[in-house]
Amino acid sequence: MGALVALASVLTAFLLVSIRGFPRGSALLGAVSVVSAAVFLALVAFVHPSGDDYDFALALRGGGPWSVVSQFYHQWSGRFSAILVTSVVTSLHPLAWACRSALIAVVVIEAAALAAIIRVGSARSVSRAQAAWVALVVMCVCAGSMPSTAEGLYWMSAVLGYGLGFAVLL
Repeated sequence: MGALVALASVLTAFLLVSIRGFPRGSALLGAVSVVSAAVFLALVAFVHPSGDDYDFALALRGGGPWSVVSQFYHQWSGRFSAILVTSVVTSLHPLAWACRSALIAVVVIEAAALAAIIRVGSARSVSRAQAAWVALVVMCVCAGSMPSTAEGLYWMSAVLGYGLGFAVLL
């Protein structure tokens, strides 16, 4: 796993250094972006529960998703929507394939939201393909620049709490 993180970091560093050196539609930069994104998404296969993921699993086993949502709502947690999504996703099959699928889905939703903002912000002068390409580059650069990709991309509570909120905000 360390080698995959190192590879993703090197590819992201290459993106950061080379963005100015390539023409706008460079196939090489696009290929590097796709490979870098694929590495970050492939790391989802190694995701394991951490932090408060265990609390969610225990609470879900004890009372189901609605009791977890009710508990956090009455405690004024402030993460009510994220808790609702986390409870529903993990109740499908706690901390296994549903968790990994949700992480990938949120990253894809974030990239799609970012591409839509780029397209609308450019008054539609940027094509859908160009907007998707720029969104992919931005997502890879952001992922590679995170102080902790484990907490930013692979911790379910953080991804659903902050990542999904970011996508909805866009």
